[in-house]
Amino acid sequence: MRLLLALLFVLAALPGRSTGGDELAELKTRLRDRDKWVRAGAVEKLAAAGTPEAWEEVLGALADPAGEVADTAQWELGRAAVPELCAHLLGKQGLGAKDALVRERAAEVFGRTPAPVDPARLARGLLDREPRVRRALLAAVAARAGAQGFPEDADKLAYAVERCASEERDPRAAGEALLALAALAPERARAAWPRLAADSPPAAVTCAAARCAQALGLSAGHLALLGRSKERAVRAEAAAALARAGTADAARALVDLLAAEGEERLARCMLEELRALSGLKHGRDPRPWRDWAVALPAGWRPAARTPAKAPAEGDGERSVSLAGLPILSGRVVFLIDLSGSMWKEREDRRTRKEAVDAELRTCLERLPETTRFNVIPYTSHPLPWKPGLEPATARNRAAAATWFEGLRDQGTGNFFDAFLLALADPEVDSLVMLGDGEPTGGARYRLELLPALVDLENLGRAVVIDSIVVGTRSRCTIETWREIARRTGGMSLHVEL
Repeated sequence: MRLLLALLFVLAALPGRSTGGDELAELKTRLRDRDKWVRAGAVEKLAAAGTPEAWEEVLGALADPAGEVADTAQWELGRAAVPELCAHLLGKQGLGAKDALVRERAAEVFGRTPAPVDPARLARGLLDREPRVRRALLAAVAARAGAQGFPEDADKLAYAVERCASEERDPRAAGEALLALAALAPERARAAWPRLAADSPPAAVTCAAARCAQALGLSAGHLALLGRSKERAVRAEAAAALARAGTADAARALVDLLAAEGEERLARCMLEELRALSGLKHGRDPRPWRDWAVALPAGWRPAARTPAKAPAEGDGERSVSLAGLPILSGRVVFLIDLSGSMWKEREDRRTRKEAVDAELRTCLERLPETTRFNVIPYTSHPLPWKPGLEPATARNRAAAATWFEGLRDQGTGNFFDAFLLALADPEVDSLVMLGDGEPTGGARYRLELLPALVDLENLGRAVVIDSIVVGTRSRCTIETWREIARRTGGMSLHVEL
C-alpha cells in the first residue's frame, strides 16, 4: 500500500505543460482531496507552475494537517526566488499564523529562500511566544547570514538577536541566538560573550559558544576549560572546536582532553579528530599523542586536514554490534522503524521484522552490564519499551528482546516523534535508528529537512545518531542519513537484512 501511495505521489508531481486557468483550478481541487498524497502532488505541481496565484496556494498548504503535504510546501517555498513570497511569509499565512507549527515552518523557509528578506520585519518574529518558533527563526537568521548575508540595514535584526542572546529564557533559543549573532554581527557577539559567560549559561549556550569559537575569539586555553565541563555535550563541542582550530596549542589541549575523558564514545571521537589532524594512527593511549603534540612548532597547521572518521570498532573496543554497526555507547536507545516495509515477506518467506528480531536479540545479549539502554520502536507514534534507560542486566536484556519479538504493531514510520521522545531522556548520549530511513508519518515527513531539524533539537545535548538504513535504493535517503551521522559524530550503514 505504501508503495502504491508513493507511486501516486510521484505521478501527481510529474511536470507538465504550463499551468493554465483550467489546470490551476484542477490543482486547487486536488489540494482539497482526502488523499494526502494527491494533495502533496498538487503542491509540487503548483510550485512548478510558479505563478503568483499558484504560490499563494502553496503558501496555504503550510497549514495542511498532513506532514507529507505541509513539509512539501515548506520545502518548495524555501527554493523559490519570489520576493513577494517573503512578504506573505511575514504575514498571517506565515509568521503571523495562529498555528505555531505553521509559524515554525515559515521561519525555516527564511533560512533557505534566495529571495530578499526585510530584516526589520524578521526581527519582530523573534518576539513569538513559542520557543520552538524563536529557535527556528534564529537558526534561519544564522543560516542566511552565513550563506548570503543581509542588507546593510540589518541593525534592528542584530539588536533583536543580541537581546535574545541576553534575555532568552529557553536555553536552546538562547544558544541559537548566540550562533545567529556570531554569524550576523561577530563584533557584537565577541562583546556580548564575556557578559553571557559570567552568568553561568546553560549547556546549550556554552555549546553554541564552542561551536562559534572562532567568531567569538575563544583561545585554545578557553576551549580547554570548556572541555573540562561536567556536561558531556559541552566537552564534545569543545573538542570539536579545538580540532577545527588546528593550531599547536589546540592540538595539545585536545590530547589533554582525550587523556581525561572517561566516556567511551566521546573519547573515540577525540581520537579520530587527532588522527585526522596528524595523519597518525595511534590508539587511546595519550602518551604517543602527547609526544607528537609537544613537538609541534608554534606556527604549526595541519598539512591537509581531512574530516575525522566516525568512531569504528577496534583498538580494544567492545565487540557489540547491531546488523554490523558497532555499539560504542554506554547509554543508548535503539529506534526501530515498524512501518510497512518491515512486514514484507522476503524470498525465504520471513519478514524484515523477523530478521531484526534476531539481530536485536544478539546485540542485546552482548551488551555489557555497565550499559544502560532502551528500545523505542515506532509506527505513527513511538512505542517505548520503558520510560527511560534501564541497566543491561541479563534479565532486562532478555525481557527487551522478548518484548520486541512479540510486537505486531504496524503503521506509518514517524521517526521524528520517536527521536524527540528518546532525546527527552537526559541520560541518553547515543541513538541508533534501524529502518528503511524514509519517514512516512507524523508532522515531519520531508527527508531533506531532517538534518537541520535534528541539529535544532540536539543543541546542548550533542547526542550521537547512528543509523542502519535497510533495503532502500534511494540515494537521497542514504546520503541524508550519512549527513545526520556526520553532523552528530555518528556512523551510517546501508545494509540488506
